[in-house]
Amino acid sequence: MAVSATNSALGGLSRRLVQDGLITEDAVLQALKGAQAQRITLVAYLVGRQMIEARKIAVAAASEFGVPLLDLDAIDIDMEVSTASRALLTIAPSLSCSTMMGSTRMPDWNLISSMAYRKK
Repeated sequence: MAVSATNSALGGLSRRLVQDGLITEDAVLQALKGAQAQRITLVAYLVGRQMIEARKIAVAAASEFGVPLLDLDAIDIDMEVSTASRALLTIAPSLSCSTMMGSTRMPDWNLISSMAYRKK
């Protein structure tokens, strides 16, 4: 869709939102002013005031900036794996490999796994 002269002052995501018919130019200009006054992002302003659904903004942003959109709600993540992975990411950096006397000592992954499942 071609950009008309009336919304040529808009750029990036705000222009895309108008082009996609998600918001009027006047409304996005007001939202930009409001977001600036509150020192928050345009997206936070629009979503916080329920002017546009977050999902619709994400789709528009992905299209505008040429990046893929990954819907995390569409992925079934095993909670045990998720908990263990989070714990490993937290613990593993402190247990990184070190070289001692010419041999490499690897972290004890059994210890790390048991720590991941330990209740706090």
